[in-house]
Amino acid sequence: RNDILVSNVSMILPGGGSTHVQSELRITGLGRRDVHSELTCQAFNNPRTQPLAATLHVDMNFGPVDVKILGANQALSAGRRYDLLCQSSGSRPPASITWWKNG
Repeated sequence: RNDILVSNVSMILPGGGSTHVQSELRITGLGRRDVHSELTCQAFNNPRTQPLAATLHVDMNFGPVDVKILGANQALSAGRRYDLLCQSSGSRPPASITWWKNG
């Protein structure tokens, strides 16, 4: 995981004519800090050969961290026009914003 050894436990599976080896990695507690990180599984059997590797690029969706209405800190009067801006931040992908009255 980003060049940090996470696990090196593997087990040999019984098979017909060929040998299969597997290693299971259980990941819990993924968070915002993990987006765009990489997990790489390497297989090798001696120091003279190059290891084979497969890499997973971690991609995640996040809900908005904050939503606020800009321009709402003023008293509103009947018959006038007001421009209010709803702004959201921290989401991935960007949030869709809708306005509701009495909702």
